[in-house]
Amino acid sequence: MNVTFLTGELGAKRKMIRSMSQDAIVADNDDVIGYFRLSGKLYCLPGTLPFSDMSVRSFIAYKRSLITDKCKAMSAREVRCYLKAVGCKLSTRRKVGTLPTAQYRHLCLASNFKVGATRVYLNFDGLAYTRYNKRALRALVKKLSRAYAVFVAVSDSRFIPRGAVVSRVTSDGAEIAAANKQRSRTVSKRVLGKYFRTSDSLLGLDYSILKNPVLIS
Repeated sequence: MNVTFLTGELGAKRKMIRSMSQDAIVADNDDVIGYFRLSGKLYCLPGTLPFSDMSVRSFIAYKRSLITDKCKAMSAREVRCYLKAVGCKLSTRRKVGTLPTAQYRHLCLASNFKVGATRVYLNFDGLAYTRYNKRALRALVKKLSRAYAVFVAVSDSRFIPRGAVVSRVTSDGAEIAAANKQRSRTVSKRVLGKYFRTSDSLLGLDYSILKNPVLIS
């Protein structure tokens, strides 16, 4: 498989992935509200999936309208063509909010599809480690690597298969071969509630969509 896993500085990885050139298809972690440090520990703030009330058909139609700068109705057949282009098997009537994270990233690839693309970037930073998430992530990466060079940002080293190519992204965006081990676990919103209420960096966030934070160690 032509796959590179990206570890290291979460903010730098997000910046790098969002700045990719035209020959890349990107699925960013836009369901992650942000990151913050508290007592030297790094936390990710995952939220509910954006556009969760939309159907898959409406989601792709809306996203494509932003790319082409045209608002037009998109048939179910057209939507299925975008899904098929990246091997994404989803009903066009399914609600976005019902999708597991890996399927949501796959849907984002379909909505951002570019003809002639040779690379795919997937941002899974902030995804809590579970056996289900590991299986889903690796299955998606394996499928995509048959057609693309795949780059996968992860914040938990347990998602990375043994012997895989790994690059660590530093704070200035540089990639180096050495990779630090990282682990993640979910923590309670209640424990961090006081910090949420008093931190200037987190004021104004909509905490109704916030799930339990993920601690990266």
